[in-house]
Amino acid sequence: MAATIFAGIGYNVLANGHLHEDAYILFVYAEEFARSGRISYNPGGPPTEGATDFLWMVALAGFYALGIPSGIAALMLNTLGVGLIAWLITSGLRTHRAPVWLIAALALALPFVWFVQSGYGGFSAPFFASIALLIAVLLIEQRGLLWVPLLSLLLALLRPDGVILGVGFTVIGLAFCPAHRRRRYLILCAAAVLGGALYFLWRWRYFGAFLPLPLLVKSAGDRTLLGLEKTLDYLSTHGWLLIAGLAGGLIAHQRPRRIAIVALPFIALLVFLCFGLQTQNIAFRFQAPLTAFAVYCAAIGLAVAYRTASPGLPRAALLGAVAGFLAINDARYFRFEMRALLDGNYSHFFPIALAPSISDRAVVAVTEAGRMAYWLPGTTVDLVGLNTAETAVNPPDAAFLARLEPDMILLHHGGVVRLTCGDENPPFCALSQEELALAYRQAGGRSGERVRQAQFAILDHLLERVTDYQLILVRNGWLYDHVYAVKRGGLIDQRDVASALEKSFSPEGKVSYLQATAAR
Repeated sequence: MAATIFAGIGYNVLANGHLHEDAYILFVYAEEFARSGRISYNPGGPPTEGATDFLWMVALAGFYALGIPSGIAALMLNTLGVGLIAWLITSGLRTHRAPVWLIAALALALPFVWFVQSGYGGFSAPFFASIALLIAVLLIEQRGLLWVPLLSLLLALLRPDGVILGVGFTVIGLAFCPAHRRRRYLILCAAAVLGGALYFLWRWRYFGAFLPLPLLVKSAGDRTLLGLEKTLDYLSTHGWLLIAGLAGGLIAHQRPRRIAIVALPFIALLVFLCFGLQTQNIAFRFQAPLTAFAVYCAAIGLAVAYRTASPGLPRAALLGAVAGFLAINDARYFRFEMRALLDGNYSHFFPIALAPSISDRAVVAVTEAGRMAYWLPGTTVDLVGLNTAETAVNPPDAAFLARLEPDMILLHHGGVVRLTCGDENPPFCALSQEELALAYRQAGGRSGERVRQAQFAILDHLLERVTDYQLILVRNGWLYDHVYAVKRGGLIDQRDVASALEKSFSPEGKVSYLQATAAR
């Protein structure tokens, strides 16, 4: 039931809207890998590991090679993940003799849990979390322990943070493993370690770097705990669920110490995330494994509590708790998420409308590296550094942009400057050098965060060479925070950009993901 609901909502997004900006980044890598066998951000470009979800990227590439669009492939894999999570929860509920209504209620709730909602935007969180939860359940139930090392390797190859979970799970599995199976377990551990070592050796030789570019960028900044604020946000919105999960696990299991031990890798992941920028942490997808584990433990605990509670008021209170669970997880965020995917914002459609007039030799520099790179031909340079090695190692500056000579620049200024098109609020307008210079003088301070560094690099470059560009200020949602700088005499014509902008704000230009992929 949960997988069916998830698939239906996800398909509606693809048929009537678009996916999240950063999900398109991974699609760029998957489709280039399928076409050329190279892992690169640009056709014919150097090997680049901006796609941190390695096995996810390989799986999407395989589907794309079979003619299945990346968005559909992501939906299929995430549907499988939601189905696995639902099956694990349902199996646990049946083991604890939960009533049918409780099983059905939790199945209905699962597609609306925060991290699951990130899957509607094309991210891998539901699939990734399902593997983590599967390993946790095997450890808790002391079944299939010999699978733990290999599944942990799979988890580590799906996402880099899977290494933390995988190592923790494998060590716990060794501690739980019966003496007569320990030798076989150690052999499988050695095989998993060898597989991981070969992967890292290969990626070092292929990419020339030990860490993926996003990890380099997100660990750079002027603070140690770059992700602490986001982690506190997660705890403030999910704290009640984590408490319910802890209480439920301790209540439900005859050996609660085992639940506490299995929870340790999830807690380690939460601590690890405090040290990196959690940009694009849509629906707290980075914390997805912990949330899935908490939902599982809370559900089992609820089943045990319902079975042992007296009829009448205590059971009515538990029924109210389930209703609250359904309401809190999370109708409000679901509405927000659907608006983001189905709202018809121009940014979904602009690169699709512009693509037919773009040369394969055009160079576009961006601070938003998803949709533009996915839909436009030519070369895209990610100034933040998530997908371009030079700007990942050395933050961009005006001199870098002068050497690059991009035909068009997309700046999402993120409030660094205050710009407007006037009281009439047109979709877009020309931006003068004087307006940009005035806004720059009133800008906030710089910081060590790469997004801010890229924003100021563009502003410095434009103010130094503003006569070389035609500037267009565009309304992005309610804010004028997108600036396009089109190089005079370059390979992109300002008239084509204006025409594409007009179309992207008009009803006829609002094509869905599936419509756009069918027309590529």
